[in-house]
Amino acid sequence: MDANALKRRSVSRISYYALCALNYISALLLSDVFLVDVLQYVGLDDGAIGIVNSAIGFLAFVQILLLFIGHKIRNPKPLIFLGYGGMAVMFVLTHIFALLPLETQLKQALIIASLMLGRLIVSFASPLLSSYIYTFISYRERGTVGATNNAVSLATAIVFTIAISEIRDYYRESGNVEQGLFITAVFLAVVAVFTIISVIMMRGTTQHSSDSKPATGIRDVLRHTLGSKSFLYMLLFFIIWQIASTITINFQGIYKLNELGFSLSTVQIIGTVGNITTMLLARPMGKLADRRSHQLCLKLGLVGVILSFLIGAFTAPETAWLIVVYTILFGISNLALSSCAHNMLLEFVGPTYYMYSLSLVACISGIFSFGISFLAAWLLETIQSMGNTLFGMTVYAQQILSAISAVLSLGLLAFAHFILTKLPKQKLSDLPNE
Repeated sequence: MDANALKRRSVSRISYYALCALNYISALLLSDVFLVDVLQYVGLDDGAIGIVNSAIGFLAFVQILLLFIGHKIRNPKPLIFLGYGGMAVMFVLTHIFALLPLETQLKQALIIASLMLGRLIVSFASPLLSSYIYTFISYRERGTVGATNNAVSLATAIVFTIAISEIRDYYRESGNVEQGLFITAVFLAVVAVFTIISVIMMRGTTQHSSDSKPATGIRDVLRHTLGSKSFLYMLLFFIIWQIASTITINFQGIYKLNELGFSLSTVQIIGTVGNITTMLLARPMGKLADRRSHQLCLKLGLVGVILSFLIGAFTAPETAWLIVVYTILFGISNLALSSCAHNMLLEFVGPTYYMYSLSLVACISGIFSFGISFLAAWLLETIQSMGNTLFGMTVYAQQILSAISAVLSLGLLAFAHFILTKLPKQKLSDLPNE
């Protein structure tokens, strides 16, 4: 490979890291408490905010379109540009609409529309990017690259989200919420510009290696995904993991604030400690996966999440400090599990059908995740109506949910050891012309 090709791939890799970090920042600044802050500012109540959050999760369904048109996409870069650049611009508009002197209902409609459109187009582009990067990143390094990418995104997010939250809190306390929103909009505009530059600087290729010819149509896609035993096993793994993680993670925020009695700043500090630990351990974990196997690191990740869920099951007001241990252990374990599971999916379906498999996994597991959240909410309300007691003992619903997650994860560990590690892998040729 000549020097120009090496330089081009190096620039493309750095641009990819930058794109993911910038996209992560944009997403964080319109999620969780930041999203609630904007929606409450324009007069939406808690019920409406909950509906908006649920609707955001369903937007992954747009990825199903890739099954029908993915084989016709020869150069995905324009769609990646539209998805990631468009989302960044839409998120700027979300804050601008909040500040414009418009009628309340019109303002709410414009904010929700821009938010949803941004999420929609990036959901469509995400699988395309996941496949496109392997035109300038070696398959041999995918674990290390993924870990480095996560570390860069976490480090960047820690700095900027803390800074923005401090600015927003300062102006809120001084009675000038609009100024905090304006500064956020300006910051997101800068992020949008660099997001667009990052996409432009990525210079992949549409040339395919011998094992990565384009799919010929939807029947071909379905035959190599839903018609593949290996894919169906991985799909089952993702579904169960989505259930196990959803029933615990989705109900932890309120538990930390109400039952454990933490303040918002304390929760943020704990989260930052967890992110820093994950950032430091991500790259060594990625290198281990590349050198040994992604199956091994998947099982290590599962052991970690089992232990973290068990810690969560014993976390009560009198042992609230355990949440720190849980946050640190779950952060790195979840990263290892998620990264290795996706890399194993690539090994099982091959490069040609990888983006289609990602789309199917996101859509199908998302349905189960959304459905199980209602059952978890019912259990939460039932335990609370009983005065947080069960069989005469004081117990909180989040502890029970965490214990259920531990049992499900233990089942996944057995499933991974006895089933997934035995499945045949696809041959992964390296980069074209390498």
